[in-house]
Amino acid sequence: MWQKHFEKYGSDSFTIVGIAMDVEGIAPAKRYYEKHGVTFHALVDPNYATRFGYVPWTFFIDEHGVVQDHRNWQEKIKPEDQLKPMTPKVRAR
Repeated sequence: MWQKHFEKYGSDSFTIVGIAMDVEGIAPAKRYYEKHGVTFHALVDPNYATRFGYVPWTFFIDEHGVVQDHRNWQEKIKPEDQLKPMTPKVRAR
């Protein structure tokens, strides 16, 4: 599912990062990513350092590094020329 979104929206201003939670390490995750043709960045967290557990999580981080609500995310993607510069107010959030 996310591969299709990456192919449609992927750019310098939008990317996807997958994190595989696999105690067996990189090999099983790599097989999965290769089997499904994943071309976005993919990481492995065999020690569950991210603390996401076993439940799939989806979250979006805007151009300022602020986590945003993921509902209707396609409508929130802005063209690069509309991205706002980082401000002290946004940085403080």
